[in-house]
Amino acid sequence: MGLPLYSEGDQQPAEEDEVVLTSFAAGLPSGRSASFGIEGPVLMVDGDVPAALRIDPRTVLHRRDLPDDVAWAGPKVAEALQAAGYQLCDENTLYATPVALQVLGLTYSEFDLWGFDLDEAFTALRMAAAGEAWDPVLASITFNPGSEP
Repeated sequence: MGLPLYSEGDQQPAEEDEVVLTSFAAGLPSGRSASFGIEGPVLMVDGDVPAALRIDPRTVLHRRDLPDDVAWAGPKVAEALQAAGYQLCDENTLYATPVALQVLGLTYSEFDLWGFDLDEAFTALRMAAAGEAWDPVLASITFNPGSEP
């Protein structure tokens, strides 16, 4: 079990897991449930395990090598992304490693690239990998993923 999710006193988290997953897919910068938490551009599971990383408003890296105790979360994240209109653009994408290292401190993790457009997703990934476009402020932008940016 990871770190406990933050809550005030004995209050239970306000949202269901599905609501938090939908919020992350929609680009909202915060949300908390018993299992998931949105911390800016990062979707955490079990309080301390990064499950996904938003690299721009229409592009997400989804972690495919979650630890065994939270592996159940991977399919739920993928379902939420798919329901929001994202498409799987690349499996085990290689450019994710430098991004994960820069932002999450993860060295040998594997990620799938999800986005609305293949070219757009790879452009965002290359820019984030080079460190040119990474800006945590992006996580504070609310957008409608089905519309043009």
